[in-house]
Amino acid sequence: MKNIIILFSGICYLLFFQPDSNAQVFSWQQKADYGGGETYDPFWFTIYGKAYVGAGISLGGSPQTVIYKQDFWEFDPSANVWTQKANFLGSGRYGARGFSINGFGYAGTGWTPAATSSFYKYDPSLNIWSPITSFLGSARYTATSFELAGKGYIGLGYAPCKNDFWSYDPVTDSWAQVASFPGTSRQAASVFTIGLKAYVGLGACSGSLFNDFASYDPINNTWLPIASFPGGARNGAYSFSIDHYGFVGLGFDYASTGNPFDFFSDFWMYDEVADSWSLIPVNFPGKARVQGMYFTLNNKGYLGLGSDTIFYTHYLTDVWEFNFTPSAINELNHTPFYASSIFPNPASEFITLQLNGKQNLLVRDVIEIQNTAGRIVYQHELLSPSEKTILDVSNFSNGIHVITVKRNNTIVALNKFVVSTN
Repeated sequence: MKNIIILFSGICYLLFFQPDSNAQVFSWQQKADYGGGETYDPFWFTIYGKAYVGAGISLGGSPQTVIYKQDFWEFDPSANVWTQKANFLGSGRYGARGFSINGFGYAGTGWTPAATSSFYKYDPSLNIWSPITSFLGSARYTATSFELAGKGYIGLGYAPCKNDFWSYDPVTDSWAQVASFPGTSRQAASVFTIGLKAYVGLGACSGSLFNDFASYDPINNTWLPIASFPGGARNGAYSFSIDHYGFVGLGFDYASTGNPFDFFSDFWMYDEVADSWSLIPVNFPGKARVQGMYFTLNNKGYLGLGSDTIFYTHYLTDVWEFNFTPSAINELNHTPFYASSIFPNPASEFITLQLNGKQNLLVRDVIEIQNTAGRIVYQHELLSPSEKTILDVSNFSNGIHVITVKRNNTIVALNKFVVSTN
C-alpha cells in the first residue's frame, strides 16, 4: 500500500510532523487490486458498508478480443479484501448501472453487445440474483444511476444520447418516468448524492463535451442548475461524496490541446451550501483514467478500474481510497448540532459562549478555539455544567477565530467571533 500525499490547510507536511487535530486533510491510499482483474465500465453499488462490483469488459486472447464479463465481487474495506460472489445473472455487458435499496442491489441496462433494458436484483444474504421488471425507458448503456429516499434512479445514456430519467420502486417492482435532466442529452455523466439530492453533470454526446451540473430533488421531482464544473468539460469522470461535499475528477476531453484526448488527474470539491467548486491541492496519484467505478463507503471515497488509453486498448485493475477531513473553518457554513451565541462580538478582552434553545454546556464538554490557520489556540474541558461560559481572549491575535464545543469527541456546536484590540 502507498500513503501518497497529505495536505493540512494547504501545507504539505512530512509524515513525521504532527498536524493540527482539526486541520483540513486530503489523502489518497492505494487498496487491494480489484479481484476481477483489468475491467472497463462495470456496474457497482454499496450495501451495509461493503461495495459490490460486476460485469464490464476486459481484453484477452490472441489476437486480442473483447470479453463481456459476468463476474461479480464484494469489497470489504475493513479487511481490504475482494471476494468473488455469484455471477451476474444477466448476459455479460459493459456500461450497465446499479444502485442499492434497503439491503438489496439492483443492476441492469448496458451493452451486451447490443443495448439492453434487462434488470436484476441481488440478495447479499443469499448470494442470489433474480430478474426484476426490465427498465421501462429505451435500452441504453453508459447511463447514470443513483438512489434517493428508497427509490432507484437511472437516466441519460447512449444510443442515441438521452436526457430522460426514470425511478424504480422496489415495493411495486415498477418503473415510472420522472423529470428529465435539464441539460443537453449525454452519456457517461458523473453523479454524487448529498442528503436527499443527487448532483449530475459532465458527460459527452457526438463529439460535444459538457461541464454543466444540476441537482435533483426527488420530493418535488425537480432539477435545479448549480454552478458549472470549473475544471473543464470532460467525459467519463469519477465522483463520490463525503459528508456534505461532492468530489469530481479524472476523465478526459477530446481535443483541448490538439491531441485526440487529454486525460485529467485533477479532483475538485463541491460545497453544496456555497454552491461553489474548489480545486483539491493534491492530484490523483494513480494513472489518469476514464469510465471505471466510484462509490462512497463509511464516509470515504473509492475509485478504480477504467481505461488509461485513448482508444480503450488497455484496462486497469487498481483501486484507491480517498480521505477528507474538513477543518472547522470549512464547517462554519454548515449546520451544527446546537445553535450558539457569542457576545460581545467583536471582542477585545472576554467573550461569553452560550448554547441556544435552553441547552446547557455539560461536564466534560471540550471547548476549542482555532485561528484562521487552523491552529488550536485554546482548549479547555468543563468540570461542571453551566448555561454559559466566559473566556479570556485578550491575548489572542486580531482576526476571525472559530470556537467548537465537543461532546464525546463529536462537535455539537460551532461558531465564530472576531478579536479586535484596536
